[in-house]
Amino acid sequence: MTNPFAEWRIDEADYPHAGAAEDRMRFLLGYAILAPSGHNTQPWLFRLSPDGVDLIADRTRCLPVVDPFDRALVISCGAALGHLRTAMRFFGHEPVIQLLPEPADPDLLARVIFGSPVAPGDADVERFRSITRRRTTRLRYPEEPLPQGLASRLKSDAEAEGCVLSIIDDKQRASRRSRASWRRATGCSSAIRRSGASWRPGFIPGAPPPATACRGLHLACRTCFRPWVVSSSGLSTWAMG
Repeated sequence: MTNPFAEWRIDEADYPHAGAAEDRMRFLLGYAILAPSGHNTQPWLFRLSPDGVDLIADRTRCLPVVDPFDRALVISCGAALGHLRTAMRFFGHEPVIQLLPEPADPDLLARVIFGSPVAPGDADVERFRSITRRRTTRLRYPEEPLPQGLASRLKSDAEAEGCVLSIIDDKQRASRRSRASWRRATGCSSAIRRSGASWRPGFIPGAPPPATACRGLHLACRTCFRPWVVSSSGLSTWAMG
């Protein structure tokens, strides 16, 4: 039986330091696919080339009801890109990233190639180690204050990426809870359920959820990764167990 957690046990010692750029990038993508994604859709494709890789949005995995503008889909692809960048720096390569390299192709989100050698810093190592330790939970967060200084560090990290991080105060939290209650009330609609299930293997319109479903997510989707790579010769499935 295939080990459903094999992808999480990637061994950094197997990195092909002396290999061709394409072989090194293929290995690094093993970390990219561990990124979180909305409803575990994993909406990315990777097109390898001798010099690097293209990140392509797989819009066949869109969720038109809960994500009508593919915003979460693109953010999910950005998480995979972030994992790839982190892994490249850990293994001593400065990533060169071109966002939306071909304006006529909106699905081509980024092109990544190897840059100059770089010595990873402590922060690079810490981020890299976090990739395989990351877990997704749908449980409620504990009602306790953030550790001292964490909010400031998170804001600084966001600014370094050209983003803005807003810390929610108690008044804003109460307002958002009201909206969250409305979303929970509408989250059981058949349209939303069908939207989230339609891309999953074995989906049958109108059929009841499988007995293996857990917290709204099929067990096969919780443990299965779909690291498809588009090679220069066409679309191929990158089997990962």
